[in-house]
Order: sequence, then structure tokens, then C-alpha cells
Amino acid sequence: MTASVMRDPGSITYVELSFAAEQGLPTAALRTTSGIYVKANGISVAAALASAASAPRQPDYGDLRLPINYTPDDPLAYPASAVTYTIVCVQGNGNAELLRSYLAYTLTQGQLSTRTIGYAPLPDLVLSKARRLTAALG
Repeated sequence: MTASVMRDPGSITYVELSFAAEQGLPTAALRTTSGIYVKANGISVAAALASAASAPRQPDYGDLRLPINYTPDDPLAYPASAVTYTIVCVQGNGNAELLRSYLAYTLTQGQLSTRTIGYAPLPDLVLSKARRLTAALG
């Protein structure tokens, strides 16, 4: 898909920011509801995630789904942000200790490298809940 977009002037596609950067693709600045144009980067996506994390969830499924607001009030939030999820079983994991260890790393040290690879760090509300859920995996 990306090769086709790069070959055909005027083409557009939606890819994750890290992939666009790796391929040298230009990215779009999107107009927020406040009229400001915002480019996708670790800061603008983190602002969108923070807004989603603080939004009331109906119903609360006991997991970490984030209701992304595509018309955020925060003028620095990138309106087309998306979330990548890790889906795991609460019980019955073949090697629960290894799974907990991997997730614990992503929720601590892994957060330090997010911006350098084109991702946004998770908001504190999400991190604390994710850490509690990870510790309870069996």
C-alpha cells in the first residue's frame, strides 16, 4: 500500500507514525476544533490519549479500552490518534510469569522509548490500571 502511495502523486493512506517516518512519508497536520493545525508526534498523540483516558467510560468493561475523541477540546491533541492494544487472557496463560514480566517492562522501561520510535507514552491513569491488571494475570 505504501509503495503505491509513494508512486502515485496525490495519493493518501493511513499508516502508523513510526512507519511513515521510517519510509520517509510526509504526514498531514490536522485542524483541531480550535482551528489550530496539529502534526502527529509523541506529544500531540499523548495529549489525545490523556483526553481519552480521563473520559467517562460507559460501560466500564474492566479493561483499558480508550474512547478516542476525534474532536478533542485540547488544541494540542492530534484528532486522528489511534491506540494499539495487547490482548491477553486473565487466567490460563501457559507462562504467566513471562507474560507479566514482558508487560511490566512495556509499562515501565518501555515507556521511555516510545517517542523515539514514533509512539506516545501511556497516560498515568492508563499506566496505573495496566500495572494492576498485569500483576493479577494468572
